Amino acid sequence: MSNSDILVLHFLIAGGFAIWVTMDSKKRGKLEWSHALLSFVLLWWACLPFYLAGRKLLAGETREGGYGWNVCKYFILFWSLLLGYCFLGGMMNLSDHLSQKEINDAQTAGAAIAIGLGSGMFFCLWIGVVIPVGIIGLLMKKNSVIETGTPNGAPTPNTQSAPPYPASRPASPETTSQVTILVARQGKNIGSFDSNAFKQNVTAGLILPSDHYWIQGMAGWELVSNYRG
Repeated sequence: MSNSDILVLHFLIAGGFAIWVTMDSKKRGKLEWSHALLSFVLLWWACLPFYLAGRKLLAGETREGGYGWNVCKYFILFWSLLLGYCFLGGMMNLSDHLSQKEINDAQTAGAAIAIGLGSGMFFCLWIGVVIPVGIIGLLMKKNSVIETGTPNGAPTPNTQSAPPYPASRPASPETTSQVTILVARQGKNIGSFDSNAFKQNVTAGLILPSDHYWIQGMAGWELVSNYRG
């Protein structure tokens, strides 16, 4: 594969990502032309993580961990794809070069050593970026942040706007021996349960970790994933 072939292939890949960003962002109600343009000018591996981490979510889509964590997560993915692509391209070039001439045993051994050194260099380059970016991402990760897409594409962080208190609250613990747990999903009450029914519904997946619960006496609503009863 010649250098011109590699350049053409790179532009095809970058152009494909740019077209995908254009179509995907338009579908979500906001055309991200700047991300699409940068994806085309050889920066798709650095631009797409920011687009994917901050794009509008559609109904049924969720995103966890916060913006910083998702940027780091997607950057590691695309950095790995970029280095893998470069490594395979280099190996193909070397193979084409060696196939065009006869080589003796010493030259074969030298080529093998060169391949080993090149592989080690690519691995060091990959791990030297992945480890620090992964550490930064873990430090920025917010497990309580769960964004949920709405029909108009605007993400709704569940942890930033707890659902309002219900119009009628359960009786106080002094008047009943059974604790009542109210559950809300995306700001709407979906039912009240005793502790046993609540746990059974959580186990069955009918109550989601991203839902909120409230018990008489609590200062505010909490994520079901934080329930320790």
